Amino acid sequence: MNYDPAGTDLRTNTMYNKETVTVTNTTGVARSLRGWTVRDNYVWNNTGDTAILRNSSRATVHSCKWTTLKPGYKIC
Repeated sequence: MNYDPAGTDLRTNTMYNKETVTVTNTTGVARSLRGWTVRDNYVWNNTGDTAILRNSSRATVHSCKWTTLKPGYKIC
């Protein structure tokens, strides 16, 4: 999760598009992510937020919380 990419936070679509999430399947079983979502309230807050991964049934599969400004990324 890259919630605070390098550079000045200009609050533009270009900067928001640099905020990324990588989902890694560690089960060894192929999964379809069709209909899955990663959400928070709006955009990732640099000083703290929670990203929630939900499956196509809207059940929470995983969440990732951060509470600090730096380093700008979190591995959950």
